[in-house]
Amino acid sequence: MLPDAVYYQVVFTLPSELSELAQFNRLVMSDLLFQSAWKGFRKTLRSEQDYAPAAMMVLHTWNQRLQPHWHVHALVPNAGPSREGFQWKQATAPELAENSDGFYLVDANSLRESFRRHAIAHLKRLRQNGKLKLEGKFAYFQDDAAWDRFCDELSQVDWVSQHREK
Repeated sequence: MLPDAVYYQVVFTLPSELSELAQFNRLVMSDLLFQSAWKGFRKTLRSEQDYAPAAMMVLHTWNQRLQPHWHVHALVPNAGPSREGFQWKQATAPELAENSDGFYLVDANSLRESFRRHAIAHLKRLRQNGKLKLEGKFAYFQDDAAWDRFCDELSQVDWVSQHREK
């Protein structure tokens, strides 16, 4: 634990449209979730705060009703080493931020968009490289047109990434 750092819980959730597919592709989809969450978070934090991020992440694949609900919880400090030089930087809210009450990590909308973009790109690569099991009820995704429609729909869905101070 870093002294004088505020910690945030950041949650990245796959949309329900992907949770069942993930159940049949556990290894590659858990990798997709971790990598997309980290890449989206790292890119957003570096862009907004200009320091190297850190996180401890835990995968959950079910909700409280034991239904598929794939998400990652990340514990994230609001500080880190500057990307330039040898400074320690803390996250600060932009002047026009809605939640500039002293607890700010990144813009939630930017984080969601970055996470979604990375996850969909990763999902497309998995299919292209033959790494997804598309059998049974998912066999129709072997058709390129059906797959493209599915990916287009995913890009229109609001993906969840939320963060709050812990």
